[in-house]
Amino acid sequence: GHWQKTVHGYSGIRAPLHDRLYALLRNFPDAASLDELARLDVRYVVVHTELYPPGEWEHVSARIDGHGGRLRLEHVAGPGRIYSVQPSLSQ
Repeated sequence: GHWQKTVHGYSGIRAPLHDRLYALLRNFPDAASLDELARLDVRYVVVHTELYPPGEWEHVSARIDGHGGRLRLEHVAGPGRIYSVQPSLSQ
């Protein structure tokens, strides 16, 4: 337990927000997914690097580095990474 609220709640009901956010996060991190996370006031993102197909994490990591102003690495635990989501400069 991290004892943080989660964006998808805890009831098991899949609201339209869940489906929209899931679609956006398939391209994480990009401007659209980061903007939506910030709009929802998401403060932290947990990335499980071991769940990416072989060789894919390196590409995702490079995209994260490309959004260095929007994502800040806060903690590493094994293959897990916790990033804080920073607001867009235009918000």
